Amino acid sequence: AANRARLVALMQEQAGNATTGNCGLDASLNDMRDSMQRFCAARISPHAHDWHRQNAYVPLDIIRELAELGVFALTLPEDHGGMGLPKEAMCVVSEELSRVWIAVGSLGTRAEIASELILCGGTEEQKARWLPKIASGEWRLQSMGVTEPTTGTDTTKIKTSAVKKDGRYVINGQKVWI
Repeated sequence: AANRARLVALMQEQAGNATTGNCGLDASLNDMRDSMQRFCAARISPHAHDWHRQNAYVPLDIIRELAELGVFALTLPEDHGGMGLPKEAMCVVSEELSRVWIAVGSLGTRAEIASELILCGGTEEQKARWLPKIASGEWRLQSMGVTEPTTGTDTTKIKTSAVKKDGRYVINGQKVWI
């Protein structure tokens, strides 16, 4: 009980500060965190509650601003239009965005996951075509469908397949929670 009371007291002392104590980040990641906190305070926090209650999509002007800030290109290699930053950069940015509204916080991680999938499994043509569009924010929303009724998100057990038939792909299988 004493530890909990002390934690509450510390949180109250730090009201208005999103982070307490030394997080172990280097100066550039600390600066990035501070920039994201300022962006969130100015552009997202004043509206997040209303957007959430309205079940609204993240406004396109916010998505454009996130793209201008480089949120969709943080860890993507520079030769594909990215910034080539370490994965910690995505963690810092995602944490700060998610702190004010999870809907906006997930946008960067979606781009991160999509880029990673294309980097690891895409052809050179696919990388050249799609990665710069993700990095620039032109391709605003990405997703992947892995969750299946009997396997959850274990990608090693996915049963869904795509088979080319008559010049089109036919998807066979079931997905949930997409």
